[in-house]
Amino acid sequence: MKLVIVATIGALALSASPASAGCKTPPKPGVDWSGCSKKLIMLPGAKLKQANLSETDLTSTDLGNAMLDRAILDEANLTRASLKDASLAGASMRKTYG
Repeated sequence: MKLVIVATIGALALSASPASAGCKTPPKPGVDWSGCSKKLIMLPGAKLKQANLSETDLTSTDLGNAMLDRAILDEANLTRASLKDASLAGASMRKTYG
């Protein structure tokens, strides 16, 4: 019985770790922050080309002068986010709100 419980807890821990690990990845081209909370952070001039930011909460985040070319921002929350002078060439912003 104990072995089954330990095995179940171990399996749950392993299945949860990739998502949280991706959210802790520093900003860089191609980063996968899909579904992450990135509220209230300063990312001016960040190089996020081809990043996956779908369903990411970017509330009040500073993305001024950021390179977001070909990034995926589908269903991202951009409430009060700053995108001043950001480059969004070819970015996907389906159902993005804010």
